[in-house]
Amino acid sequence: LALQFITISCKHSNASKESTKTTMNYFEWQPGVNAPAEYPMETYRAYFYHDNDIMGIPSGVICETGWGENGMNMMTSHQIPNGLKITYLSFTENKFFTGDFVLPEAKILALFQKGYMRFNTRKWDTYSSIVVNMAPGGMVVVLVHGGEGYQVEVGRYQAEETKVNWFD
Repeated sequence: LALQFITISCKHSNASKESTKTTMNYFEWQPGVNAPAEYPMETYRAYFYHDNDIMGIPSGVICETGWGENGMNMMTSHQIPNGLKITYLSFTENKFFTGDFVLPEAKILALFQKGYMRFNTRKWDTYSSIVVNMAPGGMVVVLVHGGEGYQVEVGRYQAEETKVNWFD
């Protein structure tokens, strides 16, 4: 099996950069964060990760633009994450919540590889962001988001209440 892998790798060594990126789970996307309208949340610390690679999620911003919206986006990232670590403040409850969650990497990868059909043009497009939606009671929902509001829920998690030093 190892010899077969080396043969395949050598055979495709002249492949374009784009096909190499796709086989290595690399796609252009932006991490985003959001919360339901009228239930403001603020991310204290948040990031996606893939093994030891960290992809920041906007922190220190108050979110309340609406559930499922694309939310506050930041830098462009490339590798599909396999985890999410988040601590956020729910202003409505005056409580902090935290969690470290395993994301369904294979499901997210399959969505990015397949893409979706745009309603207005009837052409295939790729997803553009992975959005974390924070809710009261510690609920965290992760969506893969594309244009025209097209989105797919990929995970629903329960964060635990935690204490954070207000001076931080």
